[in-house]
Amino acid sequence: MGRVRVLRTLKALKRPGHPARFPMKLPSFFIEMLTDPGDLVVDFFSGSNTTGRAAETLERKWISIERDFVIRLRVGN
Repeated sequence: MGRVRVLRTLKALKRPGHPARFPMKLPSFFIEMLTDPGDLVVDFFSGSNTTGRAAETLERKWISIERDFVIRLRVGN
């Protein structure tokens, strides 16, 4: 999800922007290095869900949890 889309969604939900956004290349690097396609990636501090997006793109299952938001997951096919 692009930065503009995230900010529009947060604005529509009347929620502040997340301060810890980072480029998808960062989690992608570690996901590729440490997991194989089909493995499960868990992010306990998902924020804007960059790690979940990277895991999805790299064909990994994922669970993202953010204390102040919604638990998101993709563990099926």
